[in-house]
Amino acid sequence: MYDDLAARYAEPGRAYHNFAHIAHCLSEFDTVHVLLARPEEAEAALWLHDAVYDPRARDSEERSATLAEQIFMRAGVAPDRRARIRRLIMTTAHHVRPDPGLDGAYVVDADLAILGTTAAMFDAYDAAIRAEYSFAPEAEYRAARRDVLLGFLERPAIYTTAAFFERYDASARDNLRRALARLGD
Repeated sequence: MYDDLAARYAEPGRAYHNFAHIAHCLSEFDTVHVLLARPEEAEAALWLHDAVYDPRARDSEERSATLAEQIFMRAGVAPDRRARIRRLIMTTAHHVRPDPGLDGAYVVDADLAILGTTAAMFDAYDAAIRAEYSFAPEAEYRAARRDVLLGFLERPAIYTTAAFFERYDASARDNLRRALARLGD
């Protein structure tokens, strides 16, 4: 399984959604794993949440969740656990905010922790995202990226859990404002 994941996360074009991103998510997760009801399932979801990634597609999380189900079915993991891991992966689509206190909230917050890191780390992330979307014309990219960044900035809280909110929300807002300023009007 590891070799397959390593190959997936090393695919050409993955400037951000690669093993370094997974390592960062897992590092963030390590700071909160004792707070989760089922930390091993959340960790599995973090390992696999971007296993399938295509910036041109809108179903990468769905395809990653399906891959996870297949992997864990072959490994003999119980159906209820596979279903929970699938749901956790699907929370990383960021379309719906998970309820605070649920393991999914910690998974999402670990995935979004990059937004609240240092300015240098955030800027490297922002440049890597642009590289992943190098196929997009500049004007289209700027408009779409602006919408994404504003979507996060307009939330009352970027992070659902207290642990991540306290650590990262203020700096995430600063980083998002700087990125929006770079994008211009």
